[in-house]
Amino acid sequence: MATSTDTLRLILETEMLLFERLDVTADPAEKQSLRAQIEELGQIRARAVLDDTLQRANTLNALSDTLTGAIAGVRTQPLNGIARRIEDLLDQVGFSLADTAANVRGALSVDEAEATPAVPAMLPGVALALAGETAAPLAQPAPAAPAPAVPEFEVLAKEYEELFGSCAVRPERSQELRRITARLAANSAIYEEAAAVAGGSIPWYFVGIIHALESSFSFSTHLHNGDPLTGHTTRVPAGHPRTGSPPFSWKDSAADALRLKKFHLEADWSLPKLLERWERYNGWGYRKRGIRSPYLWSFSTHYAKGKFVADGRYDPEAVSSQCGAAVLLWQLLQDGTVSIDRKSNTLSAEAALGARGAVLPPQAKSALPAYVRAELDLPGEIAEGNRKKDAVRRVQEWCTLHGSGTKVDGDFGTGTRDAVRDFQLARGLLGTGAVDERTWAALTAPMHRALAPLQDATAGLHGTVIAVARQHLKEHPREAGGDNRGPWVRLYMAGKEGSDQAWCAGFVCFLLQQAALVLGQPMPIRRQVGVDALVADAKRDGRFVAGDSLRSPEARMSRLPAGSLFVIRSTTNPNDWIHTGLVAEARGDSFLTIEGNTNSDGSRNGFEATTRSRSYKQADFVLIA
Repeated sequence: MATSTDTLRLILETEMLLFERLDVTADPAEKQSLRAQIEELGQIRARAVLDDTLQRANTLNALSDTLTGAIAGVRTQPLNGIARRIEDLLDQVGFSLADTAANVRGALSVDEAEATPAVPAMLPGVALALAGETAAPLAQPAPAAPAPAVPEFEVLAKEYEELFGSCAVRPERSQELRRITARLAANSAIYEEAAAVAGGSIPWYFVGIIHALESSFSFSTHLHNGDPLTGHTTRVPAGHPRTGSPPFSWKDSAADALRLKKFHLEADWSLPKLLERWERYNGWGYRKRGIRSPYLWSFSTHYAKGKFVADGRYDPEAVSSQCGAAVLLWQLLQDGTVSIDRKSNTLSAEAALGARGAVLPPQAKSALPAYVRAELDLPGEIAEGNRKKDAVRRVQEWCTLHGSGTKVDGDFGTGTRDAVRDFQLARGLLGTGAVDERTWAALTAPMHRALAPLQDATAGLHGTVIAVARQHLKEHPREAGGDNRGPWVRLYMAGKEGSDQAWCAGFVCFLLQQAALVLGQPMPIRRQVGVDALVADAKRDGRFVAGDSLRSPEARMSRLPAGSLFVIRSTTNPNDWIHTGLVAEARGDSFLTIEGNTNSDGSRNGFEATTRSRSYKQADFVLIA
């Protein structure tokens, strides 16, 4: 329970903060208001020394009023963060008030409790003062600014459930929203660990969404207030974490911030409680203006405009550019990262393995050929000193593909260890430098995503092979570790790699094979790894279309549906075809492609899969149906 010492500390911190503001403001009205609040604090401090439990509750209420009046007095001036610092003190007062109120209720009999003015268990309008109208300077102690009517929780819960059930993302925001939730899922392991250190049953996605909204995913600053982890916090709440020495890990600092807000004491993490905590965290001020809080609903059709653009400054025409917490949670449900029991409105989520939703379900993985599964399976923990050269090479290849480059030589030395650690820290994983299941899942997540079942497989063979191809292109397949080498080359070449393994034909055949698997039908052509062999099969089966036979734009566009193959003739031998890919779109004078083993120059022996625009010169075609 809060003691007299705790109360005095809060009063003194408030006095110091108001004196600090008094020294920098040049506004006469604000100076008058601040002096009045400081004088009132002196009176509160004088009577707080001998407070008993009930008197302490009244003292805390008076301190709450003074703090709220202080915000009202400065809100028309440049704030320099003072409102946030006062708000934090208000939160601390609220916690002390709640503890004291519980003690008062326990000590009083029923009759005494009914006869005594109610001691609020929660601080009324903690953040609302930031949202109110300008108050006149206070010469005498003033009551707290009137708080907007906040419904009882039962009413709020019904409202939250209805809004969440009818949530619809604005189309122009959907791509950005998916990027944010992918990052949330990728960081889930570190959020889970911070929640575990804090204690209680805090869900990792609750931590992650606060991190996204309050810190823009920065792992170099305190979750409390954005101060750097190289020292204790200097702004309110100052001096955190109370234990340990800088530099702090983000995990330990975040756990301290969660405990400071008492989240570790909460037992109910149902959907309505989550949304209520997020809205209360940001403040109830939007309700006073009759709009739904963008802190919850931005990016959805439940919110259009209206925003606090600065402390205490509301602009009815401003539109929040930050995604709301409820919408982020909604998208995590759509992604399959979080699940919900609709009867009880309880949520659950396992820690994402690198990027939740990117890991293939077991049934989809089991249907893949053995050489594909070999690229996805973790060959045991891989760490410094590991002598399994093939396993180490795979780690080095994936680190290189992710931008944490290291020599691909099968030797797990300090360079590989540091590359793994850099990758882990960039993905919000523990920087151990060793590859465990989580790190491996994060490393191979691009291939998982490329192989994932399509959500819509109703477009027929032509549309499906293009959809599969675009799914691969998003992951930027390319070589690693040498000419025609790396996991993507082995994927397309049935486990083979090397300088003689030109992979353009293997690329298109693999995409056709994956599309056929999606549709549950046989492979439309025989798998080949040589372009001449593809052409020979097509001529035999009557699926070959000579480019010279397509003399008009109309003929080209009508004869070449998306998903057909193009084959490029050699300039020196008309009976030799040297490169192939997919026709993504046939146009009058050119066609768009999706092709592998090429580059920006259109080489037949490049290093990546990409999309290009090609002329019809030297091109023939192979129909797939």
